[in-house]
Order: sequence, then C-alpha cells, then structure tokens
Amino acid sequence: MKINFLTGEMAKLHGISRQTLLYYDKIGLLKPKEVDEINNYRYYTLDQFETLDVILSLKSLGMTLKEIKHYLSKASLSDRMEQLKLQDLLIREKIEQLERTGRRLTSFLTALKQGMEITPFEIGIKFLKKRYILIEPVQPPFEWYDLEMAIKKLIACSRQEEIVMSGYMVYVDNDEDGQEIYRKVALEIDHDAPDCIAAGEYGYLYHQGPYEDLGRSRSLLQEYIEKSKYQVSGEIIEKVLLDTFAVSDETQYLVEIQIPVQKLNNSMTDGADLSYGRY
Repeated sequence: MKINFLTGEMAKLHGISRQTLLYYDKIGLLKPKEVDEINNYRYYTLDQFETLDVILSLKSLGMTLKEIKHYLSKASLSDRMEQLKLQDLLIREKIEQLERTGRRLTSFLTALKQGMEITPFEIGIKFLKKRYILIEPVQPPFEWYDLEMAIKKLIACSRQEEIVMSGYMVYVDNDEDGQEIYRKVALEIDHDAPDCIAAGEYGYLYHQGPYEDLGRSRSLLQEYIEKSKYQVSGEIIEKVLLDTFAVSDETQYLVEIQIPVQKLNNSMTDGADLSYGRY
C-alpha cells in the first residue's frame, strides 16, 4: 500500500518547517513525488524519507544546499567520499579558526582583568623584561589623523598575524619646536621579531582619564624620575590598557606611561623608598 505525505506532514515528521520543504522543492533539492494538478497539493512518499534524512545530516555537517545538491547528484561511492573528505577538511579548518578566536577572546579578557586590577595614578620605577614588538610608523605631519591611520594599519597587521590587539603602545617624541608628537605605534608579541624594547628599568605611571590629559601625567612622571635620582635614557612609551573597547567613559581610560631610565648614582638620597607611590 502506497502511503503519501502532504508537505506539512513531511516537514513535521522531520522537525523542519513547511517553508523549508517548499524551498527544497523550488531549488530542485527534493521535489515531491506527485503534485495534484487541481489543488496543487504536494505528496511525498516513504522512500523519500531517507533522502531528506541525508540532506539534513549533510546540512548539520555544514554543507551548503548547493553542495548537498552536488553530493546527491554523484552516483558513485568514491565521488561521494571525496566530497565528504573535502567537507571534513573544511570543518577542521573552521575548528582551528574557532580555537584561534577563543584564544584571542581569552587574551582580551585577561588584558581587561589586568587593567581592572591596576591602581590608577600609581607611580614608580620597575624592571621590564625585553619585549618583541611589531612597529608601524606614524607618517608626517604626525597629527592625530596620522596616528589613527598608523593604529589601523597595526590592527590589520595584528589580524593577519593572528595577534590580540590589546595593550598597543604609542611612542612619544618632540619635534623641532619642542612639541610632543607621536612617532610610531607598536604591539607586543610573544615570539622573536626584528624590533624589540630593551630590558631595563622604567619609570611608570598609570594615567587614568582623557588622552588630552596625558601631557600632565608625563610631566609628573618626569619630575618623579628626576627626584628619584634617575635620568631618562630613551623614548617615552604609552601603553593603552583600557580604551573604548573596554569602557564607554573617557575618564576611565587607562594608559601606562613608561620611560626608560638610568640611575645617576648608586645611592638613593635620604634613604627614601621610591619604588612606587601615587600622586
């Protein structure tokens, strides 16, 4: 006895919508065995259950409907196996991509957590190990627009290298008129590279607030370095810890100002402990 199933019945039995089954009919993926010429009812048969099960199984493996249609058109076992092998490769690549995305997300969360644990406006001298970096120069005339363009290039490079773009650094210099300008931007990486930041002692200050106020914090750190009987021995680096990615209010921005230093002499005046403090 031949058993027919209407579109709605067929769809319900397979856990899909009626519209999905109608779409499969439209693109020629699974057409009903019969169509009533009078009422346009579509009828499916028991032998089509298996075909629909195959379609849904392949769809669950990530195949597109076009790929599934191509698969069903293959008559030989070897041809179908080749397509399944290709799909297996694509799935493995997607898994690797998801794992990389997961690692990036974990790194973002770690960086944000570390930023939350920092005491704003803490100031001091500390030793920093050698850091390998990617560098993108800021083009003249070194204005805010030029800085943003350099950051965008660094972001693009970080994505290409699959590096988490958190805690990027900006190098501060002075032009011929003594005005502070941004020369380059950098991103710390976890493997060897041609460019690096030398290990050594650094004066540091955790600036909290708008970027426009960074100049005041730089001056305070430089005064602290001088009072601590150190001298500046390199470029000023500003490491962005919390920005618009993490906070919505610019008063909560967090930037670590780092200045490489050297002791002027072997002793600290007055026996004061100048390892860290707050201003």
